Amino acid sequence: MYDLPTGVDAAKADPGKKAVTLGLACYKALRPLWASGFRPDVIVSHAGRGAGYFIRDLFPNARFVTYLEWYVPTNSKEGLEQVEIARHNKAHLLNMALTQEFALADAALSPTYTQRAQFPALWQPGINVLHDGIDTELYQPDPDARFEFAGRTFTRKDKVVTYAARGMEHTRGFPAFMKAIALAQKADPALEVLIAAADRICYDPGAKGVGLKAWAEAKVDYDPARTHFLGVVKEVEFVKLLQVSWLHVYLSQPFVLSWSLLNAMSVGLPVLASDNAPVREVITDGETGYLVPEGDVEAVAQRITEIVGSPTAHTSVQEAARALVLDRYELRKCVSAIRTLVDGTGAK
Repeated sequence: MYDLPTGVDAAKADPGKKAVTLGLACYKALRPLWASGFRPDVIVSHAGRGAGYFIRDLFPNARFVTYLEWYVPTNSKEGLEQVEIARHNKAHLLNMALTQEFALADAALSPTYTQRAQFPALWQPGINVLHDGIDTELYQPDPDARFEFAGRTFTRKDKVVTYAARGMEHTRGFPAFMKAIALAQKADPALEVLIAAADRICYDPGAKGVGLKAWAEAKVDYDPARTHFLGVVKEVEFVKLLQVSWLHVYLSQPFVLSWSLLNAMSVGLPVLASDNAPVREVITDGETGYLVPEGDVEAVAQRITEIVGSPTAHTSVQEAARALVLDRYELRKCVSAIRTLVDGTGAK
């Protein structure tokens, strides 16, 4: 990773200029390596910000692999309003760096089929679907797990429901989750809720900043004594958090599939999730998890109450969820597949 040179204020640039600025900064940072005679065999670049914009100008003989995470949807309807035109143009500018890197790449990968499907149809045959992988040895069931927070110790004896995200925002379904757990807590006086998320906006459109915790405190009638905001949790503690949970709730809007969903499945934890395309890649309702209509708060609350109310009724779903992760997303398998792509042996 390379910092921008002093005096470069890319944050104020439009997305297109920002990508070029970052690409030039990366070029300048790497040029001394080139001057010293260093020549890499392979370059792997996360496309989208522009860091790889001019890499091939320095190292034209290196194998260039680009990681395509997200192509911003563009609106092609006629007669767009002015505000829609602005969003449309910004989307194209954001995609400009992706277009440049894909044109330069010897190989490309995207972690899920839904993410690949965001890209132009002509690109898709050239994008390998390869997930980063899940450490299934770390994320595994443990009936004796203990999770400690604020002087309390939670175990499998506690009726725990979990939520995890980078931030507290609409994109990851935080408002719907808070409204649903407020209803579920009224139906079940033993229900404890553990929320692993920072109070920030990461993905919602518009300005980034403070998340929706204050909104929830002011507008949602949940039980603060049974609702625990953990903030950002270290991974070793996050594993324990999932291991003591009875149900993990994942209400994300259609977007990049979160690791937390697959982590929960790997632990053998029942997952209740929004019914949308990214989620359906891994969850079939009643088989590897449970699906609810996106945004249906009452349905979420009802399913939470039903699932935690019969904890021994979900063994087959829990086992199938972990088996799916072991089959498709086990870390060593995924790393091996990515290594094959990077080496250029048997991959597009």
